[in-house]
Amino acid sequence: MENVKSFEHKGFKIDIWHDNEPFDPREWDNIGTMVCFHNRYSLGDKHEFRDPEHFEEFLIEEKDNIFYLPLYLYDHGGITMKTSPFNCGWDSGQVGYIYMTKKRAEEERLRDPFHNLECEVKQYDPYLVGNCYGYTIVDEKNNILDSVGGFIGYEDFAIEEAKTNADYWERTLPKQYPLALA
Repeated sequence: MENVKSFEHKGFKIDIWHDNEPFDPREWDNIGTMVCFHNRYSLGDKHEFRDPEHFEEFLIEEKDNIFYLPLYLYDHGGITMKTSPFNCGWDSGQVGYIYMTKKRAEEERLRDPFHNLECEVKQYDPYLVGNCYGYTIVDEKNNILDSVGGFIGYEDFAIEEAKTNADYWERTLPKQYPLALA
């Protein structure tokens, strides 16, 4: 764990650190399915399509029953993904698709299924890039009160959650352990 930032809040020391082993957001309950083909990386979701052509046949057969967007990957000293092409012909290209059935979109009552698919890609990209953080809250006696990882995106998410939990500890710690603080 590499510390990114340390600060005091309500008498507690808070460390913000890089989470080097976050959960893959594709293992969460996603609405879309990411179908990717890459010879060096295992990307997206597990699927049964043998190659891109096989998936494109599926797209043709199911075109009236699904919503889908292309997935593009940029690979140069790290990887990043989005649903529109990158401006680099050498280190980028289409790597697959993300899709959902129209039935699933109706069940979820989605107004804009494409927006939901785009959001899933925007949530996956920081994971690929390594923008994953955690925090540790330590009291004045150097006791760890809380340590949580898995904040995917900006470190600000981890900072705000750490402050919220430090506020909780500041309110409840004297009530939970009155003799320990005396």
